[in-house]
Amino acid sequence: MLIKQACSSLLILFLTIYVSGCTTLADVKEARGTGIKGTYMASLDDIWNSVISYIDESDLDLVSEDKASGLILAQRGINLANYGDNVAIYIESLSEMKTMVEVIHKRAMETNIFGALWDQRIIKYLNEKYTHEEPAK
Repeated sequence: MLIKQACSSLLILFLTIYVSGCTTLADVKEARGTGIKGTYMASLDDIWNSVISYIDESDLDLVSEDKASGLILAQRGINLANYGDNVAIYIESLSEMKTMVEVIHKRAMETNIFGALWDQRIIKYLNEKYTHEEPAK
């Protein structure tokens, strides 16, 4: 009986830890202002199309895109090597040929130490493709 109670307690503890470390797409949307940002000398349409193209060619799945609100959501599901990722990309036109991008990435499970750093990857891709402003130091 004591072993059964110990196993039940251990299972409850494991499930609590497992669930408490999870993030969702809602979490990345709410984290606006905390991501990696870049400002590019390109139109919103050019940046938007480049980001969508990058997602299509990556391991991410496009979940939704709403150009009117400037938000793209993407995810990477759980597989043998990864516990999943949630990504929000905010794209805002600053002028006709100047666009700001913010990428927020959260691992679906905080214990996921093997996941790609999608925020860094997407910003690096845009930095290589477009003229950009260096961040203030």
